[in-house]
Amino acid sequence: MNLASKVVYEPDPSKLSGIALCSPASGSIQSIDEEYGVLSNFGVLGDGVVFKLEAHNVIAPFTGKVIATTPYLGKIILQANNKLMFLFQVHEGSDAKHSEGIKLNVKVGDKVKKGQSIMSLDLYKLRILHNEAKLHVVIVNSAPLAKIQIPFKQVRQGVDQFMVLTPKDKK
Repeated sequence: MNLASKVVYEPDPSKLSGIALCSPASGSIQSIDEEYGVLSNFGVLGDGVVFKLEAHNVIAPFTGKVIATTPYLGKIILQANNKLMFLFQVHEGSDAKHSEGIKLNVKVGDKVKKGQSIMSLDLYKLRILHNEAKLHVVIVNSAPLAKIQIPFKQVRQGVDQFMVLTPKDKK
């Protein structure tokens, strides 16, 4: 378990507090710590979650702006209106075949609305090339957050919450 991680599973709705984000994808979800174990020590991979995808579309979980994209990695960085930045990335490959099955629906500078499609995926192609289709969602600048709660292990896109963000107390 990553000692520096702020991500915790919290199945009790009465204990959730903070800013709730709707799920950008459908599928099973777990923290990066749970997915990668010892590789995530000391927050090297960041504070976030991994989806095992069950739907062909990724939507913006909040209104914001596209800060960066890398199409061949299936990578988008969105900045929320509160300045938090989120990385959405399908996989970590680095050659041309890795872009097969991924279509970004946004470009740098675009403003996006909550629920807007930001990425389309061909899950069949992704599973053939990579054995499974995963989406990593990492909070790039999580320093202002005290904790990140995951309320569900299985989520429906645009319906369920996938993260509840609790800001640190301002002193």
